[in-house]
Amino acid sequence: MRGTSTLIDQRSQGNEAASDLLSELMQQIYELDKPMAVFRLLHPTLHSAYKKARRVGRVGRKNKGGDPGAISAA
Repeated sequence: MRGTSTLIDQRSQGNEAASDLLSELMQQIYELDKPMAVFRLLHPTLHSAYKKARRVGRVGRKNKGGDPGAISAA
């Protein structure tokens, strides 16, 4: 039988791994923002849809200082 401290350590490691994966995923999204900015003029409908979908990642998060490469809401 595993001790409580062992279970807590395993849970902490799992949380750190999930946090690292989320950070990597968000970095990929930020990098996608840059080439998508071209579509602001070339295909406004696509760009608008992308911005709407992109907002999902920001729900419930206060953005102080800005996301690197994020598309502005304007």
